[in-house]
Amino acid sequence: MSQSTEPYVEYPRSLGYSRRERLKKLCLSLWNSPTLTTWGRQLVSALRLFAITPLLLTRLDHTELASWYLFGAVNLFGDLVFTRLQALFSRMIAIALGGATDLSPIMRPGEKRGDGSPNWPMIYRLYATLGTIQLVFSFILTAIAFFIGQVSLGHLLQDYPNPGLVWTTFYVFTLSSFLIYNFSKFGVALEGLNKLALANRLHVLFDLLSLISGAIALMLGGSILTLALVMQVFVLLGGLRGWLLLRMVDQRVMRNAPGYGLDRQILAWAWPPAWKGFISQFASYGVVQMSGIILANHANAVMVASYLFALRIQSMLQQFAAAP
Repeated sequence: MSQSTEPYVEYPRSLGYSRRERLKKLCLSLWNSPTLTTWGRQLVSALRLFAITPLLLTRLDHTELASWYLFGAVNLFGDLVFTRLQALFSRMIAIALGGATDLSPIMRPGEKRGDGSPNWPMIYRLYATLGTIQLVFSFILTAIAFFIGQVSLGHLLQDYPNPGLVWTTFYVFTLSSFLIYNFSKFGVALEGLNKLALANRLHVLFDLLSLISGAIALMLGGSILTLALVMQVFVLLGGLRGWLLLRMVDQRVMRNAPGYGLDRQILAWAWPPAWKGFISQFASYGVVQMSGIILANHANAVMVASYLFALRIQSMLQQFAAAP
């Protein structure tokens, strides 16, 4: 029988991980997991719905409750457009991060487009173009939401004793929606730069702060306007925090990125998948949500509140289904 000539090596025990080190490594892995943080974001969104709803039912009347759910429904077109834009541009930024100079839709999977070194000039062009597109669409889609809200709320607030409070709340939501749409480009860039876990943790933190502040405001007897102000403030602060984080990642290279610009080549690359995605998402999601807006113009406040709440739950379930 032949005998092995390989030398015997005794590995020291110090090369292994202790239980404490393994636990620390596991926690860091979960903390930086895009999948886990995405699920955390969805869970906080669900918690925000179910934790606030009992307080809304006991603190607001039927008309205010229907108006509260309608505020989110009137942003239907804005949510559809910006969801597609965010998914599209985050992927394009990710491709450019791999060194690609061609960002056209991938027709031949596996084809190498870059050398792995970030193409920062292309990322800057993408970021600037995204900023301009979002600014233009923010004006257009906020104006559409404002018009829809004017018509729908006009029906709900007929014979309501205090319509001014609800109208002011609607104006707060309209202004904050415009700002949130513009701030979303910071999260898109962070996601494209492979900082998805960081962006998700940011959303979880500020969504929790928004939830807690809204619950406290209602428990202290705050009005629907107070609720909107305190909740939307933390959402806007989360957007500004995204701007600060974006300027800090990757050796602060994004500090030099122009905020606005328009690149025709990028528009040519983005247009085909963008319009197809808009049509697909509107067909699968937008038509059902549109029914709530139509109902708000014909039904009473009790029916509208119940229906819009059911649509909100359905939307939450769809978001869960889309999470990785």
